[in-house]
Amino acid sequence: MKRFLAIISICALTLSANAGEVSVASPSDMASPTDEINSSFSQVKETNWVLHRLKPTEKKKVKPKKSIKIPEYNEDDYITIKRQPAENSEQKEKKDDVTLTKKTEKTQTKATNKVKNNVKTQKVDEPKKPVETKEKVTETQPAEKVIKKEVQAEAKEEKEKIKQEEERRRYRELEELTETYQKGVALYNDNNIDEALNTFIKIPEDKRTPQIWLLMGNILMDKDKKDEAVFMYGRAILTDSTFYKAYYNLGNVYLNDDKFNMAIEQYKTAGRYSPNNPYIFYNLGCAYLKAGELRKAKGAFIRALEINNKVADFHYNLAYTYKKLGKEKLAKTYLSNYNKLTGEVD
Repeated sequence: MKRFLAIISICALTLSANAGEVSVASPSDMASPTDEINSSFSQVKETNWVLHRLKPTEKKKVKPKKSIKIPEYNEDDYITIKRQPAENSEQKEKKDDVTLTKKTEKTQTKATNKVKNNVKTQKVDEPKKPVETKEKVTETQPAEKVIKKEVQAEAKEEKEKIKQEEERRRYRELEELTETYQKGVALYNDNNIDEALNTFIKIPEDKRTPQIWLLMGNILMDKDKKDEAVFMYGRAILTDSTFYKAYYNLGNVYLNDDKFNMAIEQYKTAGRYSPNNPYIFYNLGCAYLKAGELRKAKGAFIRALEINNKVADFHYNLAYTYKKLGKEKLAKTYLSNYNKLTGEVD
């Protein structure tokens, strides 16, 4: 007994000593729902156990069985089956005749229905007239397509032939025009202005280039026909509104006639379409000088020298303009440039 008490006391001491080492996880230390299953702690709910005692079983009372009453026999409650009397031979014959007539009527109706159905099927199976026409059309379709293709191919060939003929005709016309143009230019360069004019006149008006109109105007200017020359220059401008040579020559005509403002407008438009031609700006400066606009003349001469500074007349006219403006030093420098280019001594 003493040994038993000692063992119990030792077990109690060990339990109390190990009780300090046991740790209980707080709710914050619990694993979150997103953590894996390898968590070291798992939440345990406390369970309150309730003991249910079993009540003693009660003995079942046996109920007495009810007695079944058997009803008394009554003859009125039951149906008696009586035999039908036998039919006479005459009645049987009548019934047989009725059944036969019914059967024959049924067979007749079936036969009539079959005949009607056959007639309907025959009508349906018969080909209709419009269907025949459609089949005929489909049979003729491939031939019509072939004919159409042949007609289209022939039309294409005719169009190609017409195009080739037109191209050849145009090429011949261009060759003839170039020949006459080159002939007229050669005559103009040889100073045969009358023959040159006649060759240019042979070219139709709708085929004349701006250069042809310009040369005709130059020939008329050489023949001292200014009005006709102005008309030719105007036709050149109508043919090509960017043809600067026509504007330049028109400016020269107006400058010789002392129509300075008109000449200035023509030179301006010529300079717009040919901004790197120094002679346009030189003549524009001359027109400004004759119009009395010295500052604008100075700008035009400077622009001409910026494009080409090796022309002696550009330096001379700019020196003259500076002298008119009262700038003697600049006038002397440009005059010395003029003398160097011409080879004259200051």
